[in-house]
Amino acid sequence: ILFAICFVIFNHKYTYRLYINLNIFNYKINDVDVFSIIRKISSLIGIALLFLSILFFCYRFDVFEYIKNLNTESDFIENNYVDPSTTKINFKNKRNLIYIMLESMEYTYADKKNGGAYEENYIPYLTNYAKEEISFRNSYNGGFVNSRATGWTIAAMVAQSAGIDFLVPGSGNDYGEYSKFLPGAYSLGDILEKEGYNQVLLLGSDSSFAGRKEYYEQHGNYIIKDYNYAKENDWIDDDYYVWWGYEDSKLYEFAKKELIDLSKKSEPFNLTLLTTNTHHIGGYLEDSCEMKYDEKLLNVVACADKQIYEFVEWIKEQDFYENTTIVITGDHLSMEPTFFDNIDDDYERSNYNVFINSVNNPKNINNRVFNSLDIYPTILGSMGVIIDGNRLALGTNMFSNTKTLYEQYGRSVVDTEFSKYSLYFRNHIVNGIN
Repeated sequence: ILFAICFVIFNHKYTYRLYINLNIFNYKINDVDVFSIIRKISSLIGIALLFLSILFFCYRFDVFEYIKNLNTESDFIENNYVDPSTTKINFKNKRNLIYIMLESMEYTYADKKNGGAYEENYIPYLTNYAKEEISFRNSYNGGFVNSRATGWTIAAMVAQSAGIDFLVPGSGNDYGEYSKFLPGAYSLGDILEKEGYNQVLLLGSDSSFAGRKEYYEQHGNYIIKDYNYAKENDWIDDDYYVWWGYEDSKLYEFAKKELIDLSKKSEPFNLTLLTTNTHHIGGYLEDSCEMKYDEKLLNVVACADKQIYEFVEWIKEQDFYENTTIVITGDHLSMEPTFFDNIDDDYERSNYNVFINSVNNPKNINNRVFNSLDIYPTILGSMGVIIDGNRLALGTNMFSNTKTLYEQYGRSVVDTEFSKYSLYFRNHIVNGIN
């Protein structure tokens, strides 16, 4: 910023000519253009500030370490990857699955006594579900964290449903431009498709963004019902557009109709939802939401909490609920730029998770150290599926006593190894070479 200011001020043609029109100062001393000297010095200062800023950025975000790791090959993934396509998986009873990914939903919004960062609880309904149902917690009463490359929506969706870090070439959100989306991955959708499930992805935004459409169609043959589908099928007016497409209140109403239709079919179903209201920056506050707090985002979060509660309670009243497991997770931490600056420095933010109407009871829900990758086999565990070895891809079934990779090796070790180049991952997962 300082560099830009210096450059503009001392290089602007009117500023440069200013000395001509001012009689009160003499800018030339002994035929030396003082203003020109100042201009050059300021440019050098600006360049120096820019250089220092780049160095600080590289230091702050470990850019040099990242570049070093990219050029360092690691066999960590190869040694720890459990191929889901060849792992013995036994469905004792094919339960329905309702899998809801809440945009940027964190335990952070809860009060301190319930593992949050605030004096007031802004997600009381989700907090109660976490108490009454099964919610895996770490040592500080938080949930799961994002591993190295799982901190944005498509990466989180892949991580939680395929058990892999989104270690793809290029920019993550541009990866959907590839004709084949992680052909070597074997996801939750792939497993359930093989077991005869009807699968639907329902979202209020354009599914083509970041390759979400490609991922779910190629891994599970999901029927995609997104914002475009809603317009084409007269769910909404053709010119209707708010926020990312349509708001979450509509998403839940459409989901109810979808569940009624799916429940009438003879096959089990998997309905996966992605919300958007709590997306940065600031979120989308619907007209029906209460204005209880000064901060807009807190009102958005509180409204999202109430909306998911009303939807889940509706599900509980339906006949199909008895044979249905509901999984609710935050996809990743909020990307709000400054909103969390005032929370305690030693508080570590984490993602929300709860498993409702699970068949299994976990061995231990507390003091677990886990990340997005562990959600994949844990969803199956909540449905009563028996997984040989309790590991799929790079994730661990949390309903078992089997250690997660974070618990086995340590978080820093795993994240460091994930940041290194893996020939196995590139060939086997990205390129689909066996």
